[in-house]
Amino acid sequence: MYCNTYDIPNFVSGASLRVYFQNVGGMRTKSKDFLLATSRLDYDVYVIVETWLNEGFFDEEYFDPKLFLTFRKDRDFANTGQKKGGGVLIAVNRSLHSLKFQLHNQDTLLDQLCVCVSSSSGSTFICCSYIPPNSGDCLYNGHVENIVNLCETHTDANFCILGDFNLPDIVWSDFQYNGILTPTNVTRSNENSLIDNTLSCNLIQINNLFNTLSRLLDLIFVDENLIYQLSESTFPVCLSDRHHIPIAIHLHNFDAIPTSPALDNSSFNFRSTDFGDLNNVLFEINWENIFPSNDVSVCYDIFLSNLTETFQSIVPRFGPRLHKLPWYNKTLKRLKNKRNKLNNFFKADSDNILLREQFTTSVRQFNVLDKFLYNRYMGRLENELKENPKAFWNFIRSKRGSTNIPICMSFNGVRSQSLPETVELFADFFKSNFDDATVDLNDSYSRSGLYDGLEFGSLVISGDDVSNAMSSLKPSLKCDSDGLCAFVLKFCSLSLCIPLRHIFNLSLSSGTFIDRWKKFHLSNL
Repeated sequence: MYCNTYDIPNFVSGASLRVYFQNVGGMRTKSKDFLLATSRLDYDVYVIVETWLNEGFFDEEYFDPKLFLTFRKDRDFANTGQKKGGGVLIAVNRSLHSLKFQLHNQDTLLDQLCVCVSSSSGSTFICCSYIPPNSGDCLYNGHVENIVNLCETHTDANFCILGDFNLPDIVWSDFQYNGILTPTNVTRSNENSLIDNTLSCNLIQINNLFNTLSRLLDLIFVDENLIYQLSESTFPVCLSDRHHIPIAIHLHNFDAIPTSPALDNSSFNFRSTDFGDLNNVLFEINWENIFPSNDVSVCYDIFLSNLTETFQSIVPRFGPRLHKLPWYNKTLKRLKNKRNKLNNFFKADSDNILLREQFTTSVRQFNVLDKFLYNRYMGRLENELKENPKAFWNFIRSKRGSTNIPICMSFNGVRSQSLPETVELFADFFKSNFDDATVDLNDSYSRSGLYDGLEFGSLVISGDDVSNAMSSLKPSLKCDSDGLCAFVLKFCSLSLCIPLRHIFNLSLSSGTFIDRWKKFHLSNL
C-alpha cells in the first residue's frame, strides 16, 4: 500500500486567496471527483452551490478532513418537501483561520452560507447563495437582507458574495475604461432588490464569463477597491455544463495568518525520549509540598501542569507533520509539478498553440495516473480486509466523519439535534434505570457476602499497586482527554506512582470522583 508523504505547502500562494466557485448540479455521485480534485490543493477555498446533499452524506466523502474545514447548509427537506436540488457549501483549507458566520436572517428556506477568513490585514467574508429559478420576491429579499446586514455591520472587512441568483434576463455591459460590469435593463422587483442593495454596499459584479447560452446565472460581487483576478478554472472539480462555468477567483492583498498546531501532549515525540532523564526530573519533584490542599481536583490539575512542564523541558517535539495521501507517489508528484509549471507558461502566453497542447497533455496524464493510483489504493484496502481490518475500518470511520454516537436520538418524547444533546439523553436513560431511594449497602452486600462493613474511605492504595497497574499497560501512544498516554505511564511508573497514589487515595477518602475523570476523548471512539 502506498503511504508516501505528500508535502503540503502553504495553501495561499503569495498574497492572494484562491477561490473556486461552481454550480455542480449535485455532488451525490461525484465524491471521488471532489476528493481527488481538492486533495491537489489547487485552491484555498471551494464554494459550491446546488450540492443536493443531506444528512446522509458526510463532508469527509468529498473533502479530506485533514486538509479542509467544511461548512454546509443543505436544503430544508421538511419545509420544501424536495429531496433533490439546492444546498450550498464552503470548504476552507485548514492552514487558514476560518469561522462560520451566523447571518441575520436564519430562515431555513434560504440556501445561503457565510464564512469569515482572517488575514493579517483584516477579515474577508465569503458568502454564497443559491436561489432556485422562478423564486418569489420574499426569497430574494431574504438573501439580500443578509448581504446588506453583513456589509453594514462589518465596514472594515472585505467581501466576496457569490451565488447562482438565477436572474438570466439582466444584460451586463462592460465599460472599457474601468472594466466594471454594469446592468442595463433591471426591471423586475427581484432584480432591483439585488442590484440596488449591492450597489449601495459599494459592491461590484465582476463575473464576465458567460455560459454557452450567453447568459450570466452565477454572479460574483466584491468590494469596488478589491484587487482581483477572475478566469475560467484551469483545474475544475467536474466538467462544466451549458449553464455554469467553473470559475477561479484570486483575491489579492490577502496576507494569510498561518495556523499553528495546538500545543498539546500529542505533539511530543515520546518514542525518542530519554526516559532515564525524564524519570530523574520527575523523582526530584516534591509532590507533597506542591499539593496545597485536600481538594482532589486541584491536586490533579497541579499534577498535569507539572507533568506538561517537565515534558516541555525533556521530551523532543515532532516537526511539522506532513499529511499523507496514501495513493500519492513520486511519479504523480513530478507530473503535478510539470502540470503547474506548464500552466504558468500557458497563462503568460495563452495564444501559444504548442503550449496549450503540452499543458492539456500534462493535465490528462496527471488525472489518469491520479485516478489509477487512487483506485488501486481502494482495491488494496478491500483485498486486505481480512489481513488488515484495522486499516479498512479506519478508512470507513474517516469517511463517516463521526463518532459512534448518533447525533439524532429520541427518549421520552425528546429528540436530540446535536452530539451534546444525544449524550444528555443517554445520561437520562441510564438515570431512569435507578430510583432515587438511598441504598442500604450494609444490608444488600451483607446478604451477598460481598461486603463486611468496610468503610469505603478506609480503602488505601499502595505505591506498588499504582506502579504495577501502570507497568502492565499496553504501550499505546494515543493521548486521552488529559494529554496522558499509556506509553509514558508505563515507562514512568516508578516516578509517577507517588503523586498518583496520593491523588487516588485522596479521592477514595473524600468520596470524590472529579469531573475531568468523567470525560472521554471522542477521538478514541
